[in-house]
This record gives sequence, structure tokens and C-alpha cells, in this order.
Amino acid sequence: MICEKCKLKQAKVHVIKIINGKKTSINLCEHCAKTYENIIIEASKGKNINNLVSSLFDTIHGQTDHSMDYSVPKCNGCGLTLDGFRKSGRLGCRDCYDMFKGNLDMILEKVHGKTIHVGKIPHRTGGELKIKNEILNLKKALKEKIKKEEFEAAAVIRDEIKELENSIIGGDGNEE
Repeated sequence: MICEKCKLKQAKVHVIKIINGKKTSINLCEHCAKTYENIIIEASKGKNINNLVSSLFDTIHGQTDHSMDYSVPKCNGCGLTLDGFRKSGRLGCRDCYDMFKGNLDMILEKVHGKTIHVGKIPHRTGGELKIKNEILNLKKALKEKIKKEEFEAAAVIRDEIKELENSIIGGDGNEE
């Protein structure tokens, strides 16, 4: 692939920008990437997920913030500390997700802009999952309507939720 800026050299860097929900991407050679909108390009040799997680921790907590005690808390399941996660980039067990939820949420927010998955759902197996996501969204809307004391609108939403829940229980929630 040729660099989209200079149109001379081989593109080695793929830049994706998401601004206000609009995604743009460009393929650049290393030279053009270094001058493209203040992007800092580092040699990728030896870089891996461990370095990514560690650098995200540094970014979130400030590179000079040594006041964080990464040794506490420890995961009840495997004994992993936050520092261990920061260094390895890997969680030790399923209990780690609950133990380090706050830090994981900060990292996910920094990387993806959200802390919940909003990606694509497979058509073949995702029918029920789509319905469950719709139910969750409707339940949030229901709470808002109740909070605003818009009870007629809340009743309509309640009925939609019941209908969707019945479609899952009834087994006709799979789309194909």
C-alpha cells in the first residue's frame, strides 16, 4: 500500500481518527506519519500489549504520579495486584474483572470512548442479544419516564419490554 500523503513510499502506519462519532482513516509512510498532526511514532520492536497497558496507566494516572499504591488491592481469586496487571497487561482470573473494574473502565474509556461493547453483533447468533440490548435501553428509558412522572409513556415502554421479554422466552427471538 502506498502512502496517501506523499504517494511515494510504502505505507506502514494506519491512522484512525474518530471525532464526534465520525471515523476517518489514512495510510502513511513513517516519514509522513511523523509530521501528521503531532503524532509521536516510536519503534514498534518489542512493543506489545504489556507496554500498551503500562503506558495507558501512566497516561491516566499521570506519568509522575508515584503516590498511587499499585500493590493494594489484591485480587481475592489469584492475588494479582494492580501493579502486576500494569506490568503484565493481563488479568489473572475472572475475579480480577470485579477487583480492578474502576481501572479497567478508565482504560476502556481512554481506548474506546465507552465502557460497554457497542460493536457489531453476528446476524446468525445475535438475534436474542439484540433483543436483550433493546430491553436494557428500554429499561433505562422507562426509569427516565418514571423519574419525570410521564406515566403514560412509561406504561407504553413497560409493555414493549414485556413483549420483547416474552419473545425471548417464547423462543422466537432468533433472527435469520
